[in-house]
Amino acid sequence: MALGHAPQSRFVYSLRQSNDIDCLVEEKNFLKLHDFILQLGYESESISRDDITNGIYREKIDNEHSCYKKMIGNIALSIEVHCYAINAGKTFAESADFFIEQSEPGDLLELKPYLLKTEYNLVFLMMHFFKHLPVYYLHNSILGHPVKINLSNLCDIALMVKKYGQAIDWETVRDLSKKLMVVSYVEAVAHLVNKIFGPVFDGRFLNMLEECSDYSRLNKIKYERYGMGKFMWLFDELVISLKQLSPFDILEGKLSRIPDLRRVAVGNTNDLVRIGDGVVFTKEFSLGFGNAEEGAAAHLMAKIYDKGMDVCLKVDHKRCCVYTGEGDLFDKDGIEILVVKKCCIIHKMYTISGEEEKYGLIVTSQNDEQETKRNADNEFVKYEINDHLDGFTFRLWISFQALSILPEEEDEFIFNVGGLISNPFTEKFTGNYKLFDNQGDFFHFRNLPGVRLG
Repeated sequence: MALGHAPQSRFVYSLRQSNDIDCLVEEKNFLKLHDFILQLGYESESISRDDITNGIYREKIDNEHSCYKKMIGNIALSIEVHCYAINAGKTFAESADFFIEQSEPGDLLELKPYLLKTEYNLVFLMMHFFKHLPVYYLHNSILGHPVKINLSNLCDIALMVKKYGQAIDWETVRDLSKKLMVVSYVEAVAHLVNKIFGPVFDGRFLNMLEECSDYSRLNKIKYERYGMGKFMWLFDELVISLKQLSPFDILEGKLSRIPDLRRVAVGNTNDLVRIGDGVVFTKEFSLGFGNAEEGAAAHLMAKIYDKGMDVCLKVDHKRCCVYTGEGDLFDKDGIEILVVKKCCIIHKMYTISGEEEKYGLIVTSQNDEQETKRNADNEFVKYEINDHLDGFTFRLWISFQALSILPEEEDEFIFNVGGLISNPFTEKFTGNYKLFDNQGDFFHFRNLPGVRLG
């Protein structure tokens, strides 16, 4: 079944270039369509023969669409096959079966594919655009990365409404949004379209959606994938920003400016601690490695002073597992730091490295678009790593400047620190033992302590 702008091609293609063709198929029929597309001369970019043989393709199509490319002369043709109409990562309450049941045969470019009814196609287009916001847009905005918004998708929505608006049954659009539990998200996209393209959606329809906004649910647990989507827990609160920010601010990635992220982390400024002569936070953790000797434990300490912070990780009854240039950095022992600022967060991961019986330190950050490994010893960061009888101690002195905090401009320091512990038998990640809220994810920055600077 054809999705998205394909049914609009008679008028959309004359106004903008099409990037690809979207198809929806039931999961049980995926392999049939996959083989058929390959027979047409396309190459699969996401599903290999081994994926088919090993059955891995099922997990892939549950989380992502499958892409196919073909060159005809200088023209690149692209097909995307979806097993979920709006549901990458099984995030929303819908299925391909539901949409396919609402499709009907039609004529399109001398073909006779099944097409969605206009109301269903509109909801698909709006959610197809929206589903990228929580993972890519919000994630990049909070980490300070460049953001992108697919304006061509929004253009499709605006063109469809302008072309078919008089014939669309808007109550059906509302009821479908309620059934799929996506009312707030459809409303957010409608407001964004209006901000960029003018009054496309009328006030009556927007009011209809606002009156039933409780019919909205997004499966935050299922959303994170490939390291993206760490801030899904925050997204419902920030959807409101689409109504309040200007189109320029939205396109510039300033969604996280409403609300102040510091107030998400520390609700009341009265809870901030005065720095005084230094504020010390400590926590102790018991460690278990299966067949490790009893008594393994980690002691984590962070002291905040006027120019930065002093962090110490002391581990007993466990040898230090170091990064030697191979494998993943987070599998080795180290310290992770998260700082919450007004509009973004700052992340640092300090991993212990080793070569020729000499310790070193590598720093990486989620704030970097591409992972860059750097030597951490400089004028802003100092460290000391020592072995003792049955463990090791890792001490880190880091200035506010290294954490993008300028005390003369900022009056709050809100943070969390985690001790990254590696299993000494497998040398794989065991856990991030956090100074605060040890039960939650490290990037879930609610209920953190804060220090008032100055």
